[in-house]
Order: sequence, then C-alpha cells, then structure tokens
Amino acid sequence: MKRLITFLAILLLFTGCEKEDERTYFKAEGVGYVYNEYTKKPVQGAIIHVDYGFERGRFGATVQIDPESFKADENGYFRVKFLKRTQKSNVGGYSITAFDTDYKLTSTAISFTVDKIDEINILKLDTLWIH
Repeated sequence: MKRLITFLAILLLFTGCEKEDERTYFKAEGVGYVYNEYTKKPVQGAIIHVDYGFERGRFGATVQIDPESFKADENGYFRVKFLKRTQKSNVGGYSITAFDTDYKLTSTAISFTVDKIDEINILKLDTLWIH
C-alpha cells in the first residue's frame, strides 16, 4: 500500500506540473511604424515593447512576466507577436510602446484586449510617435 501511495504521489508530481515559462502565441501578428514626433522621420532600430495583462489565475493570483522586445527596421517598420497563454494564465490585453535605441525617449502606448484576435492574420497598429 505504501508503494502504491508513493507511486501515485510521484506520478501526480510529474503530471501536475506545467513548464513555468511555456508560451503559446496567436497566429496573428501586429505591424506598424515608429516615427519621431519632431522630425517626422522613421526611427531606425526603435525598440518595441509588448506588455501583457493577464486574466486572474487560480486563487486570484496574477502572472508577471517581462515585456517582449522587437526592433523596428530602417524604415521604422515593426512586426510583433501576440502571446496567448503562459504559466497557466491567458493573456487578456496588450500594451505596445516604443523606445528610441537608448531607451530614453518613449512613445504613446497602444493598448487593446484580445477580442477576436484569433480570427485575423495581420493586425495593423497605429503609428507610434516617439517624443
């Protein structure tokens, strides 16, 4: 009987755990441009941060992960992926912000929720203006 209980406890331990940083993404990608508000020129190499708002997990716990970073090309064009799920929690919303290459100047943020993101392939985002 002790062996059976030990075996079941070990089995539960290995089957009840999910990898801590396992991530699932939507097929949809977001695209847009980053421009300097004063010069009206594209910001080559701007860093695009995608922050996530998570639905409440079990027992009301919230998940915190670092924002994912993407880079704009020489024309200020960027392409981002949208996280769907991680650490047993679903993403409920996104906030996208751009920084210049020195992380000094920031842009206005684009924020939105998941609504029907599964039904689209490319989400055209507003232009981000770094100021």
